[in-house]
Amino acid sequence: MKLILASQSPRRKQLLNKLGAEFTIIVPKNEEVFDKTVSIDDAIKKIALNKALEVYKENSGFAVLGADSVVVFSGEVIGKPKDEEDAYRILKKLNGNTHEVKTAIALIGKDIFYNECVTSKVTFNDMTDDFILSYIKEKSPLDKAGAYGIQDGGVVKSFCGSYDNIVGLPTERVGEILLKEGFIKGDKNVN
Repeated sequence: MKLILASQSPRRKQLLNKLGAEFTIIVPKNEEVFDKTVSIDDAIKKIALNKALEVYKENSGFAVLGADSVVVFSGEVIGKPKDEEDAYRILKKLNGNTHEVKTAIALIGKDIFYNECVTSKVTFNDMTDDFILSYIKEKSPLDKAGAYGIQDGGVVKSFCGSYDNIVGLPTERVGEILLKEGFIKGDKNVN
């Protein structure tokens, strides 16, 4: 069985490549809908599953991996910023504080079903307004949940949990699943 990544994220593509998986990419077209009637974990698991299901319906001979990431600060879910002004507002809110990054994954195929959520904690540096403004201009954080990338440098003071989860795909857990299901070989280092 072949694997499809249901994501347009270049970071997820890189992380899946790091695991040694062979896959193709098909980007889901449906809009993401966050269900506020369930827990945050369940809501993003539902989004990841819907992405995978949408692609699977047209490609049922494949296994499909979907994912969704959000930042959670003081109970508020923070997705991708709408524009640079929104990115500034988000970065000011997270500045000097600790938040969670949650990534849900869904892997579906014939006799394959996984739908899980992995959580990491991130603490931001105390950043000046000048740093935040130049970061927004130079790093273009508009396509990232929480308006930042841990890989960009200067923003994050420390983290607890999976680094790759914060980037956008919990490779430790995804690697375990792909190994178990035969999509990667046992000699690959999944950490």
